[in-house]
Amino acid sequence: MGGHLRGVWSLSALTTVMLAGGYAWLGSLVGGVPGALAGAAAGLVTSGGLYLAVNRAVSGPRRHRPLPAPRRPDE
Repeated sequence: MGGHLRGVWSLSALTTVMLAGGYAWLGSLVGGVPGALAGAAAGLVTSGGLYLAVNRAVSGPRRHRPLPAPRRPDE
């Protein structure tokens, strides 16, 4: 992998770990082990949602290809 891709991947991984760990820690304060598990799951879902939102924002508008004109049978 190139240096740029490695940096992007590690930033995504770091964000996921930080969100899951932070939510797990908060969940453990509130509900012990079940709260930590629920918090970690919430952190993973939040990280995935952020990834999708940012990916959609930076990819720009989607280009729609026009439909081809219908062909007329030879008369």
